[in-house]
Amino acid sequence: MPYTSSSGSKNIKVMGISLSLTASKSWGVPGDQIVFTATLTGDGVPLSGEYVEFAISNGRWVVIGGANTDDLGKARFAWTIPWTADTLKLPCNKWNIQAKHTVSGTLSNAVSVAVAYPTRLTVMTDKDSYPPGATITVTVLLEYNDAGTYKPLAGKTVSISFAGTSKTATTGTDGKATTTFNAPTTPGTYTVSASYAGEGIPATVGTTTVVVGTYSIPAAVPLVLLILAEMLPVVVPVVVEEGKKRGWWK
Repeated sequence: MPYTSSSGSKNIKVMGISLSLTASKSWGVPGDQIVFTATLTGDGVPLSGEYVEFAISNGRWVVIGGANTDDLGKARFAWTIPWTADTLKLPCNKWNIQAKHTVSGTLSNAVSVAVAYPTRLTVMTDKDSYPPGATITVTVLLEYNDAGTYKPLAGKTVSISFAGTSKTATTGTDGKATTTFNAPTTPGTYTVSASYAGEGIPATVGTTTVVVGTYSIPAAVPLVLLILAEMLPVVVPVVVEEGKKRGWWK
């Protein structure tokens, strides 16, 4: 029995998928948190309930997390910066972060995030008390935290201030920088301050300083505080007294 020919058709629409990515900040140190927000749309309309993957995309794809989009088409991922991701050592470099819609394979724009080493300063003086006009020797030790181990940071400029005078010095291979000041002629307690301003990333460390309250130090005992972000000084007091009244130097 013969059959006649027939045909049919149906229109289908290929949706234009768009994915964009933003970050809450552009740099941090291990332990800091950065929030990434990916916005997914189809023909300009937010797509909800879709899984979005977040990854480092420098040369290869290293997944760092994922999330589903909400009613506004937004997927948010809070990333606590680790020391490593897969085999990548993160500090002292800039990393491209991208999002991917796993169903369509659509990629977002790349967001650059710099990861810095945390640093710390130790300030020491050769004595804890000086006669008026005596020479005060100040030594500053600058170190950076490499996955929990502090190491000397060489070739970096630190600022050291005392009694209205400021000087700069460069750290050696041992991370130490030394300079001298003259003790004031007026007896009293004075503050030695030192700071390291950090550098542009991806240099060795990021913006970092130290802050400590005034206290009395024994000779050559360091004062240490982890540096994170605020540009404030490390302070170490130096006592200047009238030797004739106290009779402690000869």
